[in-house]
Amino acid sequence: MPISGGGGILQYLTPTAPTTTTLDSGALGSGASLDVTKLILTGNSSGGSASSRSVASHASGKYYAEATYTAAPGSFDLGFGVANASEALTGFAFLDNNGAGQYSGDTRFLLNGSALFSWGVAPAQGDVIGIAVDIGAGKIWARINGGTWNNDGAADPATGTNGANIAAITGSLYALAWCGGSTTQSITVNFGATSYANAAPSGFGNW
Repeated sequence: MPISGGGGILQYLTPTAPTTTTLDSGALGSGASLDVTKLILTGNSSGGSASSRSVASHASGKYYAEATYTAAPGSFDLGFGVANASEALTGFAFLDNNGAGQYSGDTRFLLNGSALFSWGVAPAQGDVIGIAVDIGAGKIWARINGGTWNNDGAADPATGTNGANIAAITGSLYALAWCGGSTTQSITVNFGATSYANAAPSGFGNW
């Protein structure tokens, strides 16, 4: 963008890229691996399952993130949500009060193994899961391919309406990607380094 400098000289400001996070290779379960960008989590055929959480965590504020189920050949192979630092990184996620999220092949968004809400349809390969989290309010909204938040026509993170309650998750929150133990399964996260598939709701920043 040109600006006027001293002596009538035009100077150009170089746009800066948005500050974004990645998945954390130091917080990675033994049943999966990360690519060089640390944005793609893939199973490693160990027969188990594992998660990786984001480098960035937040104790307050409003944040948005997306994940694409880039390879999801069966049920319960991929997952995306939020968790605190106590969530186990090996094995299934979202089965206690340390995290909340969704598995491919499942219609439900889970906390402590129970449904916070159900979409009525399970995400499939290629689908994009978007999550918006208001940490201070202890609320989360999620959608598939830019569809209805929480399968509730009245739910709207921009207005704080009808969010699912995740106040049981204590401490700072990380974004969490989960993958089953097969190299055919991978999940690609987007924390805002590139354009989102669906625009973040008003008032929500990059994770």
